[in-house]
Amino acid sequence: QKEMPGRIVPMAVHEDILGPDPFATGIALRSRFYDRVNTGEGRGLPLFSMNLRKSSQHITNEKLKIVSEIEKQSKEHPAFCGISVESSYVQATDASLKVDVKAGFKADIPGYYNCHIFLVEDNLMMEQFGDQSYIHDNVLRHVNADNLFGIKLNQGKPLSVGEEYKIEKTIDMSGFYNPKNMRVVVSMLYSADGGQTFECNNTVECQLEGSVDYLYEN
Repeated sequence: QKEMPGRIVPMAVHEDILGPDPFATGIALRSRFYDRVNTGEGRGLPLFSMNLRKSSQHITNEKLKIVSEIEKQSKEHPAFCGISVESSYVQATDASLKVDVKAGFKADIPGYYNCHIFLVEDNLMMEQFGDQSYIHDNVLRHVNADNLFGIKLNQGKPLSVGEEYKIEKTIDMSGFYNPKNMRVVVSMLYSADGGQTFECNNTVECQLEGSVDYLYEN
């Protein structure tokens, strides 16, 4: 992530596996995501996947394999859509956070597109493998959709080339969050089969209460 800024936006999805995990999101789509990206050749964790695509390198924490997959997908699946984001928040109390996200989308190829809006948080301390002061970054704290393929753009109708499509979402969160350590991540998903399934084509991020203009980066 530090060596390739802007090339990869990692998100760590926590689960209650060996016991209760305070960072588990309780998102119902986790198992569907796991089934979607897993090839079935040795199911397990850690599960690494890029862009909702199946990969031979999906169960690994080896840096070289991850970098190889990033380079491979960048060449085989170039980005042909762009995303802009504006974000703001109001923290009424220590245990409540209201986030507003405005996102714009443009496509160079006509077709069906969806989007996902995520909130991630850095600098969270929790025990890991006996280390009581382990710091967790890129922790998924919220996803603004209850299905695997996200929110339909243009009310589920095909997008036209060159036109801008916008959405606005307000996210009300209960719990203890540090907005200064949070980022907004927005992904644009493209369907190659007429809207039946989707794969991520581009993703951008910005600090919460920040913004990012249109990017088309492979």
